[in-house]
Amino acid sequence: MKHLWWLTVFSILMVIIISIGCSEKGEETGGIEEAPGAQTQMVRYPVEVTAAVKTDWAMKISATGSLLPYTEVAVSSEISGTISQVLVNVGDRVSKGALLAKLDDTEIALTLKQAEANLAQAEANFRSAEIELQRKEELLKEEAIAQGVYDAFKTKYDLAKAGVDAAKASLELARKRLQDTLIKSPINGLIKLKMTEEGQYINTMRSGPLFSVIQIDPIKLSFSVPEGYAAELNKGQAVQVGVDAYPGERFPGKVTTIDPHVDPLSRSIGLEALLPNPDHRLKPGFFATVELTLKAILDAIVISDKSLTREEDKFFVFVISDQTAQQREVKLGSQREGMVQIVSGLKEGELVVTIGKEALSEGSQVEVTRQ
Repeated sequence: MKHLWWLTVFSILMVIIISIGCSEKGEETGGIEEAPGAQTQMVRYPVEVTAAVKTDWAMKISATGSLLPYTEVAVSSEISGTISQVLVNVGDRVSKGALLAKLDDTEIALTLKQAEANLAQAEANFRSAEIELQRKEELLKEEAIAQGVYDAFKTKYDLAKAGVDAAKASLELARKRLQDTLIKSPINGLIKLKMTEEGQYINTMRSGPLFSVIQIDPIKLSFSVPEGYAAELNKGQAVQVGVDAYPGERFPGKVTTIDPHVDPLSRSIGLEALLPNPDHRLKPGFFATVELTLKAILDAIVISDKSLTREEDKFFVFVISDQTAQQREVKLGSQREGMVQIVSGLKEGELVVTIGKEALSEGSQVEVTRQ
């Protein structure tokens, strides 16, 4: 009986020890099972951020256009005749009044000499009639001649005076015709087209222009912008122009003309600008990329366009505060050169995610790796 009693006590003690061990093991096992959940809550996503800055921001839009001559003039002959000399070729630079070609002036020169002789004769006749009339005036005062005789000499005097006027007009006409044999450039520019050769007979009733002269300093830019910008357009706005011939270079100019109507097909507004071109590097016909500055915005909030995410027609950024990401909707202004103006939704100095935003959601914990 004594041996049985000790066996019972030993069994009870073993049960207690095993129960305590299982309980401690269960607690340890429970701790291990909870650890993964705790670690999941502490995951921090690496991100790079940048601060929203306040700056003066130029609102710009991009467009395409073409370069055109500032002026193009077709030069014709005022009189008919034979081309005796051509003095320019296509591409030559000419100044206003420069001689381009000459017509044969032999006949006109003879006509001029004859007109000079006729004027000399008419002036001699006039002087003779003037002297004779003065004499007759004295005789009329002395009543030595009748009024009718005096009137006859007065008529002769008037005719002689009219003859001088006619001879002068003929002489001026002959001189003009002689000048018209010299075909000159009406503007400063370049010879675009030459449509005549020496020996060609020019008939003013049938022949067309002999030359085309273009002025390309300044040079004209023609382009258009969507009608939605109509309220922002003004003369004098600045443009920066690029052309394929000079990659990386920008040429400045200013808007001079705004079409008063909208193109019904393209729904756009045509504009013209003038660009200084003293070295003639810019050529008519060049395709141009245009950056038009509409207005300057003072103290605009600006961020990198890498910070933006889009959902349908809305834009969002992730703002970081106390290592926590908050998704915030923003309204955009103009964009250029990788930057975007924020009209509403951000304040100066707030940190927005530029790299790593794809893994984030509202309330994500983050670790800033670069700012």
